[in-house]
Amino acid sequence: MVKVGSGIYRPQFQKKILIRGSRQLLTLRGRNAPRRGVEMKELTIIEDGALLIRDGIIQEVGPTRRIERLAEARDAIVVEASGKVVMPCFVDSYTQLLNSFEGSTRSWSRSRRENEVRERLQWFVRHGTATLETRVREYKELRILKHLHLCGLQVIPTLSVQSGQEVRFLKDWSPRIRLGDWGPSFFPDLDVDYLIQQKQEGVSIHLHGGATDEVALRSGVFTWTQPEIRSDQSSALAASSVIPVILPILSYQGIQGNDLARTLIDQEGTLALASGFNGGPYRTLSMPMVISLACSRLRMTEAESIVASTINGACALGLSRKTGSLETGKDADLVMLNIADYRELAGNVGMNQVVFTMKRGKILFNEMRERIWND
Repeated sequence: MVKVGSGIYRPQFQKKILIRGSRQLLTLRGRNAPRRGVEMKELTIIEDGALLIRDGIIQEVGPTRRIERLAEARDAIVVEASGKVVMPCFVDSYTQLLNSFEGSTRSWSRSRRENEVRERLQWFVRHGTATLETRVREYKELRILKHLHLCGLQVIPTLSVQSGQEVRFLKDWSPRIRLGDWGPSFFPDLDVDYLIQQKQEGVSIHLHGGATDEVALRSGVFTWTQPEIRSDQSSALAASSVIPVILPILSYQGIQGNDLARTLIDQEGTLALASGFNGGPYRTLSMPMVISLACSRLRMTEAESIVASTINGACALGLSRKTGSLETGKDADLVMLNIADYRELAGNVGMNQVVFTMKRGKILFNEMRERIWND
């Protein structure tokens, strides 16, 4: 038996891994672009599926009978996925990871803050998230993330600003800038021409909350989190290249309506789902819980919710060429669920079915050590 360790503090890396026998292997194979409309129902499922991974990259995907007979698979570490669902890791495209470090916690030492961040990252890993975005509002927060051991996760920081002057000053820190995190009218000095200029200079502009349709749709912003529009105004958004990021937890809290997501999909639009994890009284970092809320509150199907939480989330972060689906040449970012059918994911409300999380071939979380061995 090969001992791979279960602690996410010491992610294990094996040169060659064969994951075989998955009852349902959800590949989400397709183009590296946001899935729209009916495309969001397509999971491309392989029954009794397998993957061959080498140096953290997916080499082969297909039926177990074919993959395990390949010469390249003979000396691989074997992960038995019998009776389980295997799918891409969740991509959480909007969080406020450091938001809970406000008020009295500002007196914390840097080491204590870093330990708290690590603990939260462990929570994400245990719920199957291996890639996440987080808002930062000042340079010291960005520095914490830059120098922190991130438990094997990929964390994408986005700088929140309020004005055009701040965009000019802060864009050297990060190519991702988010506008309007604190309300609908914090950037009155910004206009469409200015945002277009910033895009041409390589700045990725992301909106949050209130903004006019002109700013959101004509300026070439990349994503729009929690768009504040009525469902009868959604046709222009659905037809645009902007990726709306929907937070189902807000519907649960009664802050956001329930119709926009369904309307966008029915109009052949796209969207991504995110947890919006922060320091508030009602919060979740569990993407399985986000999927449950999307199905029960937003009238999305299980397949649509999974697509919005994986490949569309990767597109919202500009990472779809590396993650979000299980295809040859992509990073081995995958999660194993202790369910026999993917539709059970939404029905198991508040239950964590994740038993195995892998990022770039590294085993970050593993509750089934005894099921991993060499043939």
